[in-house]
Amino acid sequence: MITTELMLQIKAAAPINEIIGEHIALEKVEYYKGICPFCKKENFRVQPVLGIYKCFDCCHGGDIFTFIQKFEKISFVDAFRNTAKKCGIDLPDNLFQQSTESETEDDLPF
Repeated sequence: MITTELMLQIKAAAPINEIIGEHIALEKVEYYKGICPFCKKENFRVQPVLGIYKCFDCCHGGDIFTFIQKFEKISFVDAFRNTAKKCGIDLPDNLFQQSTESETEDDLPF
């Protein structure tokens, strides 16, 4: 199961501005800005301190996992796994296996 603790560990090891900067050009001002990869307009912002991104034209926004998921058109699990791998964080082999126990939506960290 993906825990909040594990998500925070990966987010701390994955500077959002650096990872998004591998995909699009960012310019540093008080924050990082660039051209939105989704709508191609110049209203894309990355806030490393908060660990979020947002386009104020098309309203795409989220954290590093949602960016990778949307940009690479992959599942959340694959985005999570790829980000962890990129940061050198080893994930348990059974992390993404379906639980046969009574795992409900209330158990999810997000």
